[in-house]
Amino acid sequence: MLKKGTLLYIFLIGLINISLAQNKIKLSRAEGHKDIDVSYVKFDTSTKLFFYTTSFKQYTKIQGEELNEKNISRWNKSTSFKVSEVGKKPDAEKLDYALTKVLKESGFIDTVNQIFKNEGNIIYLQPVIGEEHYYRIEDVPLQQEKKIKVNIHKCKINVNWKISNVFGEILDSVMLTTETNQFDSISYFSLSMMEIFFTQAVGELLADKKLQKYFIKTNTNLKPPLSTLNKPTSVISLATEAQTASVIVKTTKGHGSGFAITNDGYIITNYHVISTTNPNKVEDITIILLGGTKLKGSFIKANKDKDIALIKVEMNFEKCFLIPTEKNFKVFDEIYAMGAPKSIELGQSASKGILSSERNVNNTSLLQVSMNINSGNSGGPMFNTNGKLVGVVSAKLFGFGIEGVAFGIPAYKINDYLNIEFK
Repeated sequence: MLKKGTLLYIFLIGLINISLAQNKIKLSRAEGHKDIDVSYVKFDTSTKLFFYTTSFKQYTKIQGEELNEKNISRWNKSTSFKVSEVGKKPDAEKLDYALTKVLKESGFIDTVNQIFKNEGNIIYLQPVIGEEHYYRIEDVPLQQEKKIKVNIHKCKINVNWKISNVFGEILDSVMLTTETNQFDSISYFSLSMMEIFFTQAVGELLADKKLQKYFIKTNTNLKPPLSTLNKPTSVISLATEAQTASVIVKTTKGHGSGFAITNDGYIITNYHVISTTNPNKVEDITIILLGGTKLKGSFIKANKDKDIALIKVEMNFEKCFLIPTEKNFKVFDEIYAMGAPKSIELGQSASKGILSSERNVNNTSLLQVSMNINSGNSGGPMFNTNGKLVGVVSAKLFGFGIEGVAFGIPAYKINDYLNIEFK
């Protein structure tokens, strides 16, 4: 008959090899789930680290018990350990790597289609690491009848999970305490233990009924309420007139661009130019005209899924862009864009490119243009040599060795996306 300690010993021999695989099987992407990516990992520096140790012999006496206040006195507790004494603590970058790896292996990160993301198909997680508890069983025999012994570990960590959308708007947050199921790691703070931890933690997050609505793909065809605007009375008819209807859209977080679509002050821009971390509030908006005049802009409405917004200033534009009601472009057309690349000092700067294609991705039409643009161009007009509005600058590809690939919202879709009519 085997003794109680022998049973635990046999159990622990195979534990290090199989527990990681067991945990990872529990986390997998369900049909209809959004992609999940990592904003970045942060630490709550006001919280502490706690270390608990016990011997293998002592642990055989308390096996199966929960690590709670009732029996925690049976562990040696310390908050005075220096991290250097127990191993190098993973920094935010390493934890970001561990969480990203778990999401990739579980199918939540699409490693093939990384370009076209919108509010309906992706969600971002920002874990803020709080109070940390690490447990160690010392001198665990690794092989029967041999004197090879190791220390094995587990962890229990408080995490404030912040959930945000593609615009950085924080939709919700929840504090969860996750404890790894088994003693899996042969060292404190090991990458394998962090992967096990995040596997369990994300699984618990997805199971939270309050939060489930954020992880399900949503309808990207929702429109804002109807707006009736005055028809333009004087419109741009030459590319050289585009500057008069182009503006800089300045906020506290930076700037983008925009353009007038009515003579009485209605302006189009991207939603991401004016969004904040609060999904129910936009930034304070300042409109800067050609020549430097500054005016207060008022937010009217937006279609977040299409990344387009309507704002208003109290002024009259001499000329404005006319929104087309049907396609007015073809592949290989020469296209211009106007905006404020990098700095407001470069407002109403022009760029030129070639229209490559119109793509339909995630129920959204996008123009692909071979053109050099920068972040400050977002929301600015794309137009042809006759000054006819073709699109709205919305994004660019960036990365090592990538240049000259930009995207825009087709102008003929603006009225539909924002639910606008002219009278």
